[in-house]
Amino acid sequence: MDEFIGMLDDHMVRYRDKRIKMESDMSIMGQRRRLGLTA
Repeated sequence: MDEFIGMLDDHMVRYRDKRIKMESDMSIMGQRRRLGLTA
């Protein structure tokens, strides 16, 4: 059971970090579009 909890915790940390990165990348792209800096 402890091994499962450790695996689940690792998965949740990776998912959270990936989601934060995706959200920040999208907001940066949104800002670039708003400023007319994208092609």
